Amino acid sequence: APPGAPAYYGAGAHDGRTKYLALDGTSFSGISLCERDGYHNGRVIKARVAVLAFLAAATGRVLVLPRLLVDYHVYFLWTFLDLKSLEPGVAWRETNFPSNLRSWKNATHPFSSTARVKLDGKAVGLVADDGPARWARLAKPPPSTSLERVWASALAPTNDAELLLVDMPFADGTFVAALSNCDFEKSPTTCARSQGVPDELLRVFQRLKWCGDTVDLNKLAAKSFQGFDCYGKGRYHGNKK
Repeated sequence: APPGAPAYYGAGAHDGRTKYLALDGTSFSGISLCERDGYHNGRVIKARVAVLAFLAAATGRVLVLPRLLVDYHVYFLWTFLDLKSLEPGVAWRETNFPSNLRSWKNATHPFSSTARVKLDGKAVGLVADDGPARWARLAKPPPSTSLERVWASALAPTNDAELLLVDMPFADGTFVAALSNCDFEKSPTTCARSQGVPDELLRVFQRLKWCGDTVDLNKLAAKSFQGFDCYGKGRYHGNKK
């Protein structure tokens, strides 16, 4: 790392300059392909990762990669997502970063502070401990205000938290279909008008690359090795050129 850059591991990674974002509200903090409206549907992963990447960029946080859950097995996102397509703009950490003792702030806590939020697309719910969310609708922005700035403003009460845990109940089967079925040959404005997909989010989705249409079930996390890496090998969703 360049001189003066935040450390990747240890106390230097928790000096206040680096903040993190991770998925919340799911089993093992993972994206599951065992749900009724997304069974073995790789587009579920693609759409939800696009939202997480968008939020990480909007808040200036480092994305902790979620696990992938399929049937009885766990998979690593880096075997499916071409992590090179996150660059530039979205820094990331491996899935086991929070559980790796080398990355902890001290001997007892992995992070100095956390905050939890729920997003439904039009409102933000702040969660205190394990209590219910306190919802606040997103303010309707002026026409010239970007969606990124809207989300950054809505999540401002969590800015001091080192780790932001995000639950995305709005990213259901209907949302996944709307985002992944947008006609890439048409303008983003058309998708926003006909399917309710914000053009900024669509641009993130369009830029991500993948190795295959869904998770390769032979690439189990328990058997993973460097040869499973998708870095620099992916293609856009729908094989868009």
